[in-house]
Amino acid sequence: MRYFWYFVGVALLVWVGWDLYAGYTFIWDIVYRETNPVAYWIALVVWTGLGVSCFFSWGESDR
Repeated sequence: MRYFWYFVGVALLVWVGWDLYAGYTFIWDIVYRETNPVAYWIALVVWTGLGVSCFFSWGESDR
């Protein structure tokens, strides 16, 4: 199950990369960097935090 979360983490970080490239992200609606930069950067920090947290295991390890 641990490798599933690695995949989710990679997917979220790819999502953040795409958002940085495209200049918009999804929260509850599309948020554009030019029109609402505070919400945009908060969303990217949250997605990045979630993505990075997927690489740390708090449960049982796969041995």
